[in-house]
Amino acid sequence: MNIQTWLPASQSHEGQALLDQYNLITHSIFFVALIGFSVWVLICIRQAHLKEQHKCQRSKDSQGDGWLSNAVALCRRQPLAVALMTLYGIAMLHQMTWFFHEIVVWYDSVLDDTLLNNFSLRTYFVKETMRRNDFRFFPLAHQDLHLLSWFTPYVKVWAMVSVIELVAIVALCCQFTSKLTRRSAPALLLMATVLILLQPATATAFFQLIYSERILTLLLIGYAVSYITYQRTNHQSAFLTTLLLATLGLFFKDVAPLLFIIPAAVTLALGLTGRMEDKPALKGLTRRTFVDHYRLELWLCALGLIFVGWFVVLSLIPSLYEGQNALRSNTKTFDVGIRYGVLLLFSSIRCWHLVQKQHQGTLLDGLNASAILYSLAVYAFAGFQEASYLALPVQLVIVLDVLYAWSLWISPSLSKRINNTSVGLIGGGACALLIASDHLNHNHFSSAVHKIVHKQANWQSAYNQSNKALKSARNRGEEINLIFTDSWFTHKRHLDNLPFSRLIFLDPSDQSLTVLVGEGKGEIYTPRSGDYLINIDRKNLNDYVDHLDEYEQILSVHDMSKSGNLYRRR
Repeated sequence: MNIQTWLPASQSHEGQALLDQYNLITHSIFFVALIGFSVWVLICIRQAHLKEQHKCQRSKDSQGDGWLSNAVALCRRQPLAVALMTLYGIAMLHQMTWFFHEIVVWYDSVLDDTLLNNFSLRTYFVKETMRRNDFRFFPLAHQDLHLLSWFTPYVKVWAMVSVIELVAIVALCCQFTSKLTRRSAPALLLMATVLILLQPATATAFFQLIYSERILTLLLIGYAVSYITYQRTNHQSAFLTTLLLATLGLFFKDVAPLLFIIPAAVTLALGLTGRMEDKPALKGLTRRTFVDHYRLELWLCALGLIFVGWFVVLSLIPSLYEGQNALRSNTKTFDVGIRYGVLLLFSSIRCWHLVQKQHQGTLLDGLNASAILYSLAVYAFAGFQEASYLALPVQLVIVLDVLYAWSLWISPSLSKRINNTSVGLIGGGACALLIASDHLNHNHFSSAVHKIVHKQANWQSAYNQSNKALKSARNRGEEINLIFTDSWFTHKRHLDNLPFSRLIFLDPSDQSLTVLVGEGKGEIYTPRSGDYLINIDRKNLNDYVDHLDEYEQILSVHDMSKSGNLYRRR
């Protein structure tokens, strides 16, 4: 039976109301289930940790310094890395604004209700990921900002949280490498800091707030650390932590399950063939022993079924009903460089060693497989570029490869010939050379930072200077008819705070003018001499306004920029 015979047409008013109601109910159930599961797991983690801590206290050799003491000691040993992270964080905080793409939209809802209705759903944060119905599926994306907006409207505070996330990623990379190799190599923190911070993918993702790859990458490295901890200790708290982080990570990106399920699947496959350390082979394995040794892998692989189930309910059904096509890029490229070459080379060496039975497999082999498959999946959706924010999880795995090779293959050999200080200088110098090689490409760290900072500064200056110019005109007694066209800034997004008599929308499709606010609201407007035309963010204004030559430019925030202008009709 045709579904349309008993449901209203999807594009009708009744159909859209039904679709909104369906999305509201299903996503509410999803969040209640996820929050309930997360709280239950956290309680279990706490209980398991207390039991493990009690057992450790009985052992004399298990006593050690706390994490704070260890962190302070590490900072003292590697002050250069700490200084670099500090300067990087200050730079992030200094330049962070809400004048950037979707933040313009989201931030407007934060300012609604004069900041008196904090703990309410922000429409734009929800609509972006849970109301689009185009087969995309990332319900948790941007919800970290949504949560932060309940407690503070200041994006500088949001940026502080991003700084903490970035520092945590660097520290967890060092922790993972140390646990995996069972050794602490010289200059490990410095190398991790340089390799992670000074790359274009990190700059794009962390010098702005709109990219969910920040949280996805943090969850991935946290998952990797807890996973390797479980493999080393078999602690229940590590098992539960790994499961929780993987569950959360599934829902931050359409292709994120590859990052959290593939490592488990690779571990399972290598283990059963006798190629994984600390895992028994299939031959002679009883059912009970199999479940005991591969418990975490089985749970992680089962998460794929959970992801598919929620995808069907939250995305597939409403998308099929609404009839939209899946969002895909028309132009796809696979643009990679030296770093991605390191991933392929390292993975090839490890595969050869496994085939030749020279080494046993490790969790890093599973992460490499997931990074490669993730990059191919991203390419299938939108194209893959090594410098893009989309590549940040892949770049993380590449850094882990480099740190592993340094800790296990290179630094031990160098330490036999020279002291640790010299070894550290060699490691830091090698990373500096790699960063320098990045700058041979068009997209590099400096260009990524400049692009974001320049755009934010232009938009902010254009908005503030236009506001000042319009206020001066109003004080002179002028009637201000302000025209705008398609933009991130609309009459409901910040333009309503500008001084005007009428706010008028120019429809680029037919060049019609409609009064949105002011006298004659809803009526077609005939342009007059002295009308203002504002353009904050469009570089190709000629594509939106057919007769732009009829307007005189009276304000420009930058001589070389095509956006950030205020015009007046001749």
